[in-house]
Amino acid sequence: MKSQYDRIRYIDNPGYRLFHIKGTHAGDSALPYLHYSPNFLLFYFKHGTGNIKIEGRHYNINDGDIILINPSELFQLTVDDKTYHERISLSMTERLLASYPYAAERLFAPFYNREKGTRNRINAETVSALGFNTYMEDILKFLGSTDAEAPLLAFCKIIELLSKLNETM
Repeated sequence: MKSQYDRIRYIDNPGYRLFHIKGTHAGDSALPYLHYSPNFLLFYFKHGTGNIKIEGRHYNINDGDIILINPSELFQLTVDDKTYHERISLSMTERLLASYPYAAERLFAPFYNREKGTRNRINAETVSALGFNTYMEDILKFLGSTDAEAPLLAFCKIIELLSKLNETM
């Protein structure tokens, strides 16, 4: 099967970067070897299935799931081949909240306040019920816009998302 795979990297902003990854040959978009990121990672799996191994624990991934990974967790992502796959990957550093250092510990708590490899997955039902999918779609929309205020609106949505995650986790 010929791969039709797109990876869009949005402007690097202080403290965060967003990738929109989609394709009809999802195997091309997997991270098949162990990964480590110095950043906080949030994967929103809009479409597609697969699994992710985080610190030795396997999670099945389905449409609408969110995965949280902190900077000290090793992970390996495999998406099901020959199916349409689409995910939004949000990579964040503490620089995101450099102007608000008192808030950084609280807002990144869902990434840290758990044992490694535990409570990484938020299932699609919870994602939808709490509106996390809407936050992700809004962030993507703002970062794809040419409006002057769009980067600020994306930043605000990221902060709202982190606040809501902290509130519910």
